[in-house]
Amino acid sequence: MGYEHRRRRHHQRQNRPLDLDFQDDILENMEGVFTLHFEARRGDWTIFSEYQYVDLQPEVVGQNGPVTADIDITFEATLWELGAAWAFQNDASTRWELLMGARYADQEISADVDISTPFPDLSNQTKLKGGDDWWHGFGGLRVFQSLSEKWTFIGRADLGYGGSDNSATNLSAIFDYRFRDWGSAFVGYKRLDWDYESSDYGFDAVQ
Repeated sequence: MGYEHRRRRHHQRQNRPLDLDFQDDILENMEGVFTLHFEARRGDWTIFSEYQYVDLQPEVVGQNGPVTADIDITFEATLWELGAAWAFQNDASTRWELLMGARYADQEISADVDISTPFPDLSNQTKLKGGDDWWHGFGGLRVFQSLSEKWTFIGRADLGYGGSDNSATNLSAIFDYRFRDWGSAFVGYKRLDWDYESSDYGFDAVQ
């Protein structure tokens, strides 16, 4: 996961970059994460909803000559979407769907910054806070490909748009294992590319 957090201060844009590799950094700095997904289907129509929560608390240390900045970050993000899908092609093994809906994001970020210099009078501690919440609509395609009696591949691509400063591209490849008629477990890859900016907050990220 990588992101830039932006705040306006004294009419100047400040960037706060954070790049976390999943294998080396995400698991180490993760305080909590979970996803809930629900679908109900009748004929060619499906309604679906998904809720995701992420809580990351990484630490970033930067140095520029004799000046060292130790930054403790708390980043909480909630993502919720609600949508409907219509199957325009459906046979025994493959189902293609058009989908549309709305996506809601709510983010809060805080950073405790400890700046150390060889000159004690110039060293200081400060706290930055930011966050925002926003909506946008999305539309795209989804495909279900049956691999066996219990396994199904699910591919999805959609574009979210709520204005020139509010867009997202969502791609996923999921392998779903149905262990009961009422439920299944899944594993896969999801890429959500955000581009959001308001008057005092920005989130330019790939999750």
